Amino acid sequence: LPMNWETADQSLQEYYRKLNSLRLNHPVIWTGNRELVHLEPAMGTYAYSRANASEIIVIAINNSPRPQEITIENPGLLKTRDVLNGQEVTLDKNQIHIHLASTSGAFICE
Repeated sequence: LPMNWETADQSLQEYYRKLNSLRLNHPVIWTGNRELVHLEPAMGTYAYSRANASEIIVIAINNSPRPQEITIENPGLLKTRDVLNGQEVTLDKNQIHIHLASTSGAFICE
């Protein structure tokens, strides 16, 4: 069934607007090469990078009911921030440390 946007929760609508905005403003999502950078089924965490000639992003997902922290090798970002949920992301030498709330995700870019 199609989504009934007239009765949908306002926060859910805002979240989908934000996701759509990220998709429109970051063409690397559909033009970039995808590389798995983290997979830990026992923790419920997964991350991949996408890169093209002009941009690199990292998508990190926590499917577990507990907050998680993952560390990945830096795919080439000069600075980091989570533009989806504002979760803490730290760049330390050649690694990125990502703090993920329970059942959440992060969209990390410069």
